[in-house]
Amino acid sequence: MSRWQTLADELNTDPLGRGYAGMNDAQAAADINTEYRTVHYPVSLAELELAIRESLKWSQYQERAELQTVPGTYDNPSMKEFMDIFFTTTSVQGGQIDTQSPYMSGLINRMEAEGSMGAVAAQELRDYGNQVVSRGTELEIGTVTEGDVQYARTL
Repeated sequence: MSRWQTLADELNTDPLGRGYAGMNDAQAAADINTEYRTVHYPVSLAELELAIRESLKWSQYQERAELQTVPGTYDNPSMKEFMDIFFTTTSVQGGQIDTQSPYMSGLINRMEAEGSMGAVAAQELRDYGNQVVSRGTELEIGTVTEGDVQYARTL
């Protein structure tokens, strides 16, 4: 679908109920360019590791991952699995990780349930990769001008 058709569809169907029909072209363009949408993107594994290190939790997580009360078994198997992601390239495609994927969501839930990660840290990890963007960015049509809206309304 073309950029113009995507914009026309947005204006005509108004899926988020923004009230485009009652806006003039300049107002509609301004609304589409305003950053108010939270979108989740995968992040690089290196970026996630840096965030964990900056939070001063890296050593704590690593210690929990390696803890063995009974030799050969891990006390916190989910934390072990999580920390292993940082050391194995086969676990993550292209060095990217989506903290809201079914796999990662399940792993985060298991870490929280086993007690190796607290509720606040677990939620921060789930939200890592969230960005506030404009509707234009979310629709991948970029910045929209008044003239763009005027043209799209003719389609």
